[in-house]
Amino acid sequence: MSPMVTVFVTLLIGVPLFVFATIFFVRTMKKSNSPVGAMLFGLHLSIVGGILLLDPRIEHIVLPYGLLFLGVILSFLAFRKLDSV
Repeated sequence: MSPMVTVFVTLLIGVPLFVFATIFFVRTMKKSNSPVGAMLFGLHLSIVGGILLLDPRIEHIVLPYGLLFLGVILSFLAFRKLDSV
């Protein structure tokens, strides 16, 4: 893939996905007493990021690592909230 395509894909997929994940996490943590949905969403992001890391065709490595770390952080924060409830 050319660098222009990877930047384009990152801007069209990566940035909206990060924004959606953050909005979803904040809404879930505010609405419910049990943040299991946010925890599962974080685990899902971690799994998707890990699968994308295994793909040798991805040249722009920021998206998979970003998904992986965002998923871990969301899961950890939701687990802390679940532990305090």
